[in-house]
Amino acid sequence: MLTLPIFVIAMAGIIPSAALMRLLHEHMASLNWIQLALATPVVLWCGWPFFERAWKSLVHCSPNMFTLIAIGVGAAYLYSLAATVVPNIFPAGFRNPAGAIEPYFDSAAVIVVLVLFGQVLELRARSQTGAAIRALLGLAPKTGTLTEGKPKLVTVEPIGTFSSHRLLAIAAGLELASEHPLATAIVQGAKDRTVDPERLQDFQSVTGKGVRGQSAGSRVAIGSACDDEGGGGGDK
Repeated sequence: MLTLPIFVIAMAGIIPSAALMRLLHEHMASLNWIQLALATPVVLWCGWPFFERAWKSLVHCSPNMFTLIAIGVGAAYLYSLAATVVPNIFPAGFRNPAGAIEPYFDSAAVIVVLVLFGQVLELRARSQTGAAIRALLGLAPKTGTLTEGKPKLVTVEPIGTFSSHRLLAIAAGLELASEHPLATAIVQGAKDRTVDPERLQDFQSVTGKGVRGQSAGSRVAIGSACDDEGGGGGDK
């Protein structure tokens, strides 16, 4: 609220009115003191944390956004303070016909307000994000599922005369040399069930199709390599 009158006084000068311009020039000295009274609490109280952060950044030789804010706000406020309290130290070209100097209290106050407003929006967004994450975590034990990001053999369901033990032994034997995640899951599943991978003969790895070999005189395959076996005889 303190910044609004400062902004209005500063922006009044752009209104195309000769009478208003003359009024502003004649009373600029008084208006400067009013702006000083309004801008001081905004800059030195509301904006004080910016100066503290800027000082810490300089002490640690790591300038950041608050360094720039403090320099800009501080320069505008100190210049305006001098223009209001001791206008005679400035060259005559700086003063208007009434002897007053135009200040930049509006720049200092508006920068502080905008940065504070931005921080409020940022904190609000973080709060909403945190609430959403907490709500999501609250659902995890009820409807969520935590995974390790890799496949795992859950069950073995043989058909025909194969037992689950023999089927897993053959599959693990075929996949033993493969580094594919599914192959690793099959081999690890066999280890977890204390099933030793079967040693196969005539092992072949078909690029893009899978693997195949022979077990007890029968052709066995995993993947689309099964299709190449023709599905006849003792093939599995």
